[in-house]
Parts: sequence; structure tokens; C-alpha cells
Amino acid sequence: SSGINAEWPLRPGLRNGGVKWLRFTQTDLSNQVRTKALNLVSRQVEDNPELLLEGLPIARCANGLVSAMDLIAYGSPAFSDLMCPNLATLHVLPYAPTHAEAYASLYSSKGVVSSLCPRSFLERQVAQAREDNIHFAVGVEVEFILMKDGVPINNQHFANGPKLTEESELLDEVATALEAQSSACRPIEVLHPESGPGQYEIVFRYTTNPVEIADSVITARQTIHAISKKHGYQATFMAKPFPDQVGNGLHLHISCLDAKKGNSLVPGDQPSGLSEVAEYMVAGILKRLPQLVAITAPTPNSYRRIKPGFWTGHKASWALEDKESAVRLCLDFNTGTVSNVELKTCDPTANPYLAVGGLLAAALDGIRSKAELGPPAVGPVLPTSLTEAIANLEQSTFYEEAMGKDLFKTFIEVKKKKVPTATLR
Repeated sequence: SSGINAEWPLRPGLRNGGVKWLRFTQTDLSNQVRTKALNLVSRQVEDNPELLLEGLPIARCANGLVSAMDLIAYGSPAFSDLMCPNLATLHVLPYAPTHAEAYASLYSSKGVVSSLCPRSFLERQVAQAREDNIHFAVGVEVEFILMKDGVPINNQHFANGPKLTEESELLDEVATALEAQSSACRPIEVLHPESGPGQYEIVFRYTTNPVEIADSVITARQTIHAISKKHGYQATFMAKPFPDQVGNGLHLHISCLDAKKGNSLVPGDQPSGLSEVAEYMVAGILKRLPQLVAITAPTPNSYRRIKPGFWTGHKASWALEDKESAVRLCLDFNTGTVSNVELKTCDPTANPYLAVGGLLAAALDGIRSKAELGPPAVGPVLPTSLTEAIANLEQSTFYEEAMGKDLFKTFIEVKKKKVPTATLR
């Protein structure tokens, strides 16, 4: 009750700002945003203000639905979970100003986290790392393509000035909207045209709370879709929307810090330029990558993107500043030392909570087991289809334990369904 009393000014504050609806939002295993909105001016909320904190029910099988149509891939239509809001993420939607939104965690009963909650999976990985005195810092680059009537809006290429100028009004509006949602979105560091026609990239600032990065990806995706539509465009985050052009990536950057001292544990005096701890981290990621790729590249279309020559990483290998490697060691140009590690084999069709959680699980396991890092630019070819990747993941007792049996099994069954899933919004 103390929590309810403390948060009770929330509702009149929102209403005074013209907000009528509070959305409770979570992202399912197919990376679809699932939302229900509570009417802030209803008699029900007037009489029961605790509803703001208690959450709204959603069918438990919602996380087992195939994205192209709401078919249950796994589970039954019985029972519901509660979408309980994380009020630290509360934000008013600039593109729908009568709506506010809070990202939700799933609970199967009061105080019991649902075994199917992607956000809670990521939170567990963060907590486990901190038990080992490790803070993982994570950043992200989000790529997308703007289209009109299914055709890219321009034919310019990487870092092209006119390409940025032509859409400056739309891009400025996106940036302003994301800044206004700062409780659920990290600051933008860089915005630039990418290599494909109509393609752009937004780089979000690092954080030692990786859940914030996953939230930022969802906030960006929803905002870019809404503002693009307002301007008469469509935005796509598909991995490979056009067979003869580059695809969209969701590049994850990771580093590790001493949780007590705050210093980076990445640069070191090993031949790789890494510290021993960072080498363990990279080795752990590479060891699990043939299975992890099922989570970070989770659609059939994803494997049209992961090809040699497209800077997407097609082998489980690492190298210094080599954009063809799945794991790239990134240099700080001021110090000349390695500052972070980039994972290239991830695209925006991935659920960001699962993708970042799966990456952190592999990284932490590498540190704990003191995994040995092999030579650069050497490694097995990664799966060339979702079927192959899912088969690898299905054999992984490591990810079954990390994700929990329910989440692990449901994810696999959703991805094995023979229904097109490349229509991601």
C-alpha cells in the first residue's frame, strides 16, 4: 500500500497534462509490441487507484503467438499473466499525446515473475553479473529504411550529406520525440545515413543498465514507425527487405567494468589488446554464438543478411576493427586501446531483451569459466538458415538453463512454426 500511496499523484499529474490512457507494454517472443491501455478517467480507476500499479492481464499464450497471425505456437489459451508497469519507464507518447506508456514485466501471480517474461530474463543476467562484481555496459546501433509505397525514398549511400539534409525535418522530429521519452530511451549520440537506399542509423549512448538499451530499441522502433507514417512514409526494420541491397542491423556493443571501482576491464596487455577478463568474455560469446544467433537473428529473412561481404559477420570469429567479423574489437581513437566489443550478427527483428540477455549470459559464462580465446579471424561458419540456428539452440543446455525451460521451449516452438515471420513492424 505504501507503494500505491507514493505513486498516487501519478494519475492526476497525467490527467492534468491531457493524458487519458496509460499503456502497459511488453514485447513478445516474436518481437511484437503487445499493449493494453488503462482509461485514466474511468470510474473503475477512480474507485481503484491501485490498478495503476497492479497491472493489466494478458493471455499467457500471448508470448507463444506467431507474429504473422495470432496462432498459438506453444502453450494453451488458459490462464493469464499480469503486465505490471515499471514506472521508471513512464513516458508520454509525443506522437499520441493523450497516451502515456510504461514498459511492463510479466507476473504469473502476485509477486511471482512469469517464466515467460523476456524483460525479467535480461534483468536476471544483469543481476548475476553484479554478483560477480561485473557491470556490463551496453550500447546499440539501430538501422532502418524509410520507404514510400514500398520503395526506398532515395538512392544515396553511406554518410551522404544530401541524404541527411533531404529528410532532416523527419529525422529532427524523431530525435526530438526520443529526447522527450528519456525515461524509456537513452540519449542519441550519432545519427547518419547508412549504406542502403533510404537507410539510416541511430546510435544510442552506452549504459551500465542494459535493460535501458532494450527499452530504447522498442521506444525507437515505435517512434520511428509513427513519425514516418505521419510524413507519408513507411519504416522497415526487416533484416533484408531488398535482396540486392544491404540489410538492417541491430549492432550490440558490450564492455565490462569492475562493479566496485568502476574502471573498464576491457583493455589490457594480452596480444589481442584485451585484458584476461575481456578475453574470457569474448571467448564466451564466440563459444555460444552458433546457438545465440537463433535469438539475435530470429527470422528466416535474417539469414539473407548474414553473408560474406556485407559486414554482418558470417563466422564465429573475432578481429580488431574488422567489420566482417561477427565480433569486432573496437578501438578508442583517443587512447589507441580497445574500448568495447561489437556483435554484428544481430538485427532489429530480434526481441532486444532476449538478444541482450543472451549476449550477457554468454559473456558472463566465458568470464566465469575462463574460456580460452582462439586466434583472430578463425572460427566455424555460422548457421545459414533459421532452421539450422534453431536446431543448434534446441541442443543447448546452457541456454535452456539461462532462459528457463518455459521461455526456452516457447521461443523455440514459436520459431519452428512454418508461418512467414518477416512482416515485422
